[in-house]
Amino acid sequence: MFSTKRVLLAVKGDSVNEDAFQLASTLAKKDKGKVLATYVIEVKRSLPIDAELPIETTRGEKVLSQIENLAKTSKCHIEENI
Repeated sequence: MFSTKRVLLAVKGDSVNEDAFQLASTLAKKDKGKVLATYVIEVKRSLPIDAELPIETTRGEKVLSQIENLAKTSKCHIEENI
């Protein structure tokens, strides 16, 4: 038997996010764990890896905020990363 202390959830801002979050939170709450929500920003190869991408960053923050609201509603511990 295994323990699910952390569940990694990749989000991108589409309709699948809510269903994926529900599954992740169910797994995490079973063992009093937490969901690690991550939004990945793709950086074009022509740009430096640390390029400032304010539009993409703002979108990521919005998506993670939506996931955070879902977590509060379902009383699930969450950590967010962009």
